[in-house]
Amino acid sequence: MFGAICSGQPVQLATEVDNLKYTIEFKELPSSISFITIFMLPNIQFDLNYTALIYFKAGPDPEFKLLGGLGIEKQSAIYRINQKPVNRNDGLSSSSNNNMVDDIDMDTDNTGATQEVIIGISIETNQAAEFILQQSKLNNNNNNAVNKTKLLTSYANNSVNANSNTILQNQQLANKIIENCYNYLSSFDDGTGKVPIAKFNEWWKKFMIKLKNNPKLLSSSDSDLL
Repeated sequence: MFGAICSGQPVQLATEVDNLKYTIEFKELPSSISFITIFMLPNIQFDLNYTALIYFKAGPDPEFKLLGGLGIEKQSAIYRINQKPVNRNDGLSSSSNNNMVDDIDMDTDNTGATQEVIIGISIETNQAAEFILQQSKLNNNNNNAVNKTKLLTSYANNSVNANSNTILQNQQLANKIIENCYNYLSSFDDGTGKVPIAKFNEWWKKFMIKLKNNPKLLSSSDSDLL
């Protein structure tokens, strides 16, 4: 009832393993293969009230992943089975039912090795198939949302930590400058807690000259700025 083909490989026909359940096996499929075409065989009787859900499993991965569905209105599809960039000018992006690409990125190796690939096909009622397809899309969207949330949370935490570090550094720098200024001016205290403003101007002038001569002065561990 179903067949599959990919570049450089002979056509593989589906084997019925249970009622309305089929598998197609590629024992040693090169990992460099980018696309695989699943299609209904010609002149078969397929109930328009049913959809054939297409699943995919590669290598030692025990989990089948849902790729899409076939039916009377869409009797074949080309599925992407690795992360190689898609050339949109290669004719594979046609919107016709018989030449349709479902861009599903699967985690396959692209090192030139071979692996076993199994296509699972389950015939379901249209209502059940639509529900399963929608759930799959929802799960994918949720996973993407979770990943984005984690990324934003990480970014926010890093920003908070960076801001906290900046605030702490600014506080330490301010304390360092004020302490140095206080120590300098206190030596000119007239006994009543008063210091001539000229002495502050003198400190400021010396401080700016030393800072100009040594741009790393404020980052120095030396508490004596003058």
